[in-house]
Parts: sequence; C-alpha cells; structure tokens
Amino acid sequence: MKKIKKIRRGYTRLPNSVLQVLCFINLRPEVLRTFFAIYRLTFGWGIPERVLSYGQISLITGLLPRNQWRAVKKALELNLIKRYNIRVDEPNLRPIYAYNLNLNAKSWKVPVVRNIQHEIRLFNYLSSKQRIPISSKLRSSIINILNDYPIK
Repeated sequence: MKKIKKIRRGYTRLPNSVLQVLCFINLRPEVLRTFFAIYRLTFGWGIPERVLSYGQISLITGLLPRNQWRAVKKALELNLIKRYNIRVDEPNLRPIYAYNLNLNAKSWKVPVVRNIQHEIRLFNYLSSKQRIPISSKLRSSIINILNDYPIK
C-alpha cells in the first residue's frame, strides 16, 4: 500500500470538495459517523485502504456491531465508501473486506436537503452587497459546486 503525504501530527486532511458536499446532504447520523470512522482509520493513519471489521468501526462510532453492519451497508448503497474482498482466490472461505472512501463526491447517491437555487440567489445577494468579501473566482467555483448537485 502506498503512503499518503504526511501532514502535521494530530491532524487528518479532508478534501474541501468532500466537506462542501457534506454541508448540503442529509445523512443518517450512523452513516455519517461510519464515513468519518473509516476516514479516520484509513487516511488518518496515512493509508488509502485498510482491512476493517464491524467491531473495529463500532469502537469508534459507538454503535453496536449489528447496527454498524446496517450503517456500512447504507454507506455502500450511497456510494460513500468502497469495499473490496481481498480473499478472491479462496471462494470457500469467509470474505475479508478492505475499506476505502469514495472521495469523488459527484458519484455519491445522496439526497440534497437544501434548495440549491435559493442558495445561489442568497449567495449572489450577500456577495454583491459586499457583506461577504469574496473573489469572483471563489464565487464561480461555489456556484459550480452548487449547480453540480441538483435536488433529488
């Protein structure tokens, strides 16, 4: 496994695009905690994927292992995380799964909770009245992000 570029000790790097999308979606708390737990157990330790059990994830999330299974299943359905069977050559044995995050937020299958057009109008109003000092480049990138996630 390749190592991820190290950053200051005690911090975990999370892409801005993922954080921006997480602001506009409505996830069940156990799914969100599962997402962050898998993020912490993989990227937090500097590795892109890791073999994890439901018990290991539930130690961080505080969920019971049977409920953790449901949260992982829902996160897989929403395409928030990826799971790989690393025992491909031995089909008779119980599978062992390695988990990774899907950091391509555009491929997530999640419901958006806000009215995006309202958000764009409000954002344009506030930034045009100089109440929020913002560059035109940042404004256009935020509007593009908002337009990429239509209401489902």
